[in-house]
Amino acid sequence: MLHAYMFDRQAGEFAALPANGRVNHCVRKVSEFLPQLPSEVAASYVKVWSEDPWQLGAFAYPKPGEFHWMWPAARRAEGRVHFGGEHTSVWIGFQNGALESGERCANEIVGAS
Repeated sequence: MLHAYMFDRQAGEFAALPANGRVNHCVRKVSEFLPQLPSEVAASYVKVWSEDPWQLGAFAYPKPGEFHWMWPAARRAEGRVHFGGEHTSVWIGFQNGALESGERCANEIVGAS
């Protein structure tokens, strides 16, 4: 499996490509150093976060020195309200962080009942 995270200008340029040409663009680029790739592609999926109406391409991006105070505050429950999301995990900006935080919230809720 090949996976690419694109940020800033590269993400904008990729999002500007026609949706039906994005996979071919990636295959062409990766083929520059893996020439056998085109014959090996079995399936593909593209997610452009800036096109997602619930996400709009944003993720947490703490500056140096902010994480040590921001992370505990972002994870702290307020009464019966528990906060999840990639920004409440050490995996900021990644789906595994969002999943980990959801599991943490579920465990907090179960533990509180």
